[in-house]
Amino acid sequence: MRHHVQVQATLELPPQLARPKICALSAIAAALMQRPERVEAAALALAPQAQLDETLVLRGARKLQEQLDAAKSREVQS
Repeated sequence: MRHHVQVQATLELPPQLARPKICALSAIAAALMQRPERVEAAALALAPQAQLDETLVLRGARKLQEQLDAAKSREVQS
């Protein structure tokens, strides 16, 4: 947990992480919620470091972003 803020800021995974995939996905999710314009950069930087497929991570992040945008749109219309 202590590395999450550092990873979000630097987009670099410390080598001593026990579960780098979780930290990488957490940082990408944080970007989705706080700085959507940074999602692609976060995914492209963190996926290879965590040994995740960049294409799949990007696809998942984009799909989640679409779902978040649709939910916000529904809230505005209500």
